[in-house]
Order: sequence, then structure tokens, then C-alpha cells
Amino acid sequence: MLDGYTTTEQMAQLADVFWERTRDFGQNLRNLCAFFVSHYALLRGETVRNLDLADMHSVLLENEGFSVCNALVFVVRQGKTNQFGRTEFGAFIRSKDFRICPMRACAFYLFWRYQLENESSPEFRKSED
Repeated sequence: MLDGYTTTEQMAQLADVFWERTRDFGQNLRNLCAFFVSHYALLRGETVRNLDLADMHSVLLENEGFSVCNALVFVVRQGKTNQFGRTEFGAFIRSKDFRICPMRACAFYLFWRYQLENESSPEFRKSED
């Protein structure tokens, strides 16, 4: 709210800016994903930029209504407000309004990287990977 957007419609208009640009679409998806992760998970921009894929986890929330409810959880071990390595978490769930859904933004960004840009996906055979 301190950034000047306070309504769902303002958030949707801001997200539309990222979707409308045709040049550097991958960067736009990255920036949209970072914007939503920082907004919904209450993380600072620097912290979001330092997140790795291994810091992201999907957690099933049981007994949360009629449909399946998954939360996307980020493990944060460093940052400006966490200089001593405490384990902190940021999380969010799917939004009913697809225009401002943080899960949608993250899914499209990861799809772009690993399917459309053919970036090699990480190996999950060893914990070091």
C-alpha cells in the first residue's frame, strides 16, 4: 500500500503492463513474477532476486475448502533484514482473480524459461543439485 496501489483493479492494471509488452517477454515475465512474489510473500526486492529454484516449495494445505489448496512457500536464509542466517519463510496461495494471481505469474515464468527458451532444467538426482 505504501507503493501507491491499494485496490485489486490497480494491481491488475500494473500486471497488464507486463503482459502487454512484446519485446523482452521473458524479462517481463520474470519482473511480473518478482513483483507478485515480493508483494504477496512480503519479501524485499533484493531477497526475491537472490531466491533460487531450490528455495521454492509447494505445500498442500488440507481441509481448506472444496477444492485443492496449495501454497507456494519460499525459504529465505539471507537478506537485508536477515543478516544472521535465520530461516524465514514467505508464502502465498492462488488468487481467485487470475489477473493478479502470483501462482500464474510464477508458472508462466518457469514455463518460459524451461520450455520456450530451452534452458536446461536442473537435475534432481543429488541433493547438491
